[in-house]
Amino acid sequence: MPIDYNRRIPQVEERIERCDEILEENKEQLWDFERSLKVQDYSEARIYKLLSILKLLAERADFCFEEATRESIEKLISWVNGRDLAEATSLTILALALIGGRSIV
Repeated sequence: MPIDYNRRIPQVEERIERCDEILEENKEQLWDFERSLKVQDYSEARIYKLLSILKLLAERADFCFEEATRESIEKLISWVNGRDLAEATSLTILALALIGGRSIV
């Protein structure tokens, strides 16, 4: 049975909106990023995956994404690496952490 991403995307959007652990500034960044993905014609499956992963990162982040420092990104990546995640998920998270030219390498 195929996954209905038309239904899942609004669900993750609602979870992001209701989450008190995510800074309001970061929620705005998530909405901007989602809009950018749609403009670039990403598939609904990819948008859902990226929003879901970014939600996890945003819940954990105690800093505004736009003001991220090398140290704050490294702490977030350290947290990701300490979790039992599939390699593809870890690589996706690392790539997302590098968005906006905030390379830590």
